[in-house]
Amino acid sequence: MNNYDLIVIGAGAAGLTAAIAFLREAEARQGGAAHCEARGEGIGGAGGGCADARVLLLDANGEPGKKILATGNGRCNLSNTSADGWRDTKDFFQSTGVLLCEDEGGRVYPQSRQAAAVRDALVREAVRLGAEILCETRVAAVSEAGGGGFCVKAERSGEPKTLSKGVRRAGSGAPEGRGEPRVFSAKRVIVATGGKACPAYGNFGDGYAIARGFGIEVNPIRPALVPFVYEAGVKERFAALAGVRAKAKVELLARLGGDGGTDNGGGGGDGADNDGGGGAEIGAARIPSACDAACDVIASSEGEVQFASYGLSGICVFDLSRYYTGGGGHAIRIDLAPMHAEHDIAGLLASGRAAGLAGVVHSKIAEYIERNAGDAIAAAALVKRLTVPVSGTKGWKEAQITAGGVSLGEVHMDSYEAKKTPGLYFAGEALDYDGASGGYNLDFAWNSGMKAGRAAAATLS
Repeated sequence: MNNYDLIVIGAGAAGLTAAIAFLREAEARQGGAAHCEARGEGIGGAGGGCADARVLLLDANGEPGKKILATGNGRCNLSNTSADGWRDTKDFFQSTGVLLCEDEGGRVYPQSRQAAAVRDALVREAVRLGAEILCETRVAAVSEAGGGGFCVKAERSGEPKTLSKGVRRAGSGAPEGRGEPRVFSAKRVIVATGGKACPAYGNFGDGYAIARGFGIEVNPIRPALVPFVYEAGVKERFAALAGVRAKAKVELLARLGGDGGTDNGGGGGDGADNDGGGGAEIGAARIPSACDAACDVIASSEGEVQFASYGLSGICVFDLSRYYTGGGGHAIRIDLAPMHAEHDIAGLLASGRAAGLAGVVHSKIAEYIERNAGDAIAAAALVKRLTVPVSGTKGWKEAQITAGGVSLGEVHMDSYEAKKTPGLYFAGEALDYDGASGGYNLDFAWNSGMKAGRAAAATLS
């Protein structure tokens, strides 16, 4: 049978959580333990859940929760103790048997530090409760069905990898041909397709097309939590810094009146303007971001910045990308000694003490500054305001999340149900929410999935 109480489009973080929340809520509303005992079934046993509701998750990947496996560099930074939904996230994972821990920055991980433990626990719980998961299946269209409910049309999307127990691949046990579309019906639909970031993990922006098909507003999308790329002509100037990491404060600047090609230093590398007066000019006037009147600070962050062969990376740089909306004339200003005042650094350098610049910044950065500053004043200015012109980001392939998406004004915030289309819900990255690095985005995925799943079940009781 292809008729379901709920179809969840996307078996990722938000989708798996939504399915679990739906089935748990349905089970509770059907009488919980008493209902199970009447049917001769136990709660939590190997025989599956006891809710009567039928739930199907459709996922374009060859396995469910594929993107979860890559989060936190494989360790799954699944929340943050400062996140709004942290308490609910903690309770949810405790109910699945996943023990959590936090680091000094409030970032929350599974105790095992393995993302696979999180993914596997979610899949096992969804299957135990009775959910069906159909992989390598991409939804082509969703429409309202006559008499209520929805019609979901799906197509085979590719070859699967190893599947979890209880999870089927497209065509498995099904009468349809391998290349033919399949049509399902559902009383409720939750769109948890993710955004457009990381297309290798099955994120193609399909949820936005579904939303637009129902006349739901989708705000412009852009890649976020992503590295920046050097502006043309700048890459060679910073080549020697590739691989260098430094604790710093970073600011994203819009250079007012700039031509998009201003560089750091005197423009000539070794030996450029290395007299005292020229050096001071480099440190104060010829670097646009060293003059506050020449730029507008869009956003700032602190952490470890990484110089790469193509541009700038690091968590603090990723956070700046959330505020980059495209176009030229941008730069990233780096304060390499945020705990120290510029005049103190200048005085230290002018004193001629043995350590020199290498006592202030990384040795390779020190060499760069020495080549481009003629005196202590100019050198201190570069330490505090090293400016890197950027042309954009690395784009969707390397972005961790999507900024923009289904407008939050189009959904009820207590359930994420579409205001214009009752019975249709959205969860996770498909919605216009983007948080800083550190577990905020996954926390939103779990919590929006929980709210959507519970609300959908409540409407069917």
